[in-house]
Amino acid sequence: MSQADSASPLFLAAPHRSVVASIAGGVFIGIVGLLAVVGIFVPYTPAESTVRLPLIIGAILLLTFAVFCVARAPRLGVTLYADRAVVTGQLWSRTVPRDSIEDIAPLPALIWRDAQGRKHHTQINALAIWRDADDAPAEVRDEIAEKTKALIEWARAGDNAFARVPAQTAGVADDTEDPFTTLGL
Repeated sequence: MSQADSASPLFLAAPHRSVVASIAGGVFIGIVGLLAVVGIFVPYTPAESTVRLPLIIGAILLLTFAVFCVARAPRLGVTLYADRAVVTGQLWSRTVPRDSIEDIAPLPALIWRDAQGRKHHTQINALAIWRDADDAPAEVRDEIAEKTKALIEWARAGDNAFARVPAQTAGVADDTEDPFTTLGL
């Protein structure tokens, strides 16, 4: 039995660099929002007085989004329970039943079907921080590959279509040192 099957859930967090980048982006958006707040108090001519309302709306939206980004950044990742995976992204979270998973796509993403049979593709943005894996630093590639492997092992331990598909042969791992190729991604 894997750790994800035990009573306590397994949390696969985003790499530290990704969390720091999300927080930095939220702080930058907050600074732009504060500049919009400052723009509200700039004296305008009567012809330009219609500028205040868009600045107020923009400042509120930017500051709200900044707080949201900074608050959610440390929770980016996927939590693996015995019966479901909860993918926590920057803007929203998605719960995927373990039994409905059909595949795990590169970047990584969960491919699953809902109760009506519709196919869904839920990308795990916390682990998809480089579109071109060759450009990622080695330590980040290794961390993402390790977490993707844990996700694949968790999904294969369930009673779903993905678990019934035979895993790739272990001979692939001997051909390369690339962790993404080793995982078959």
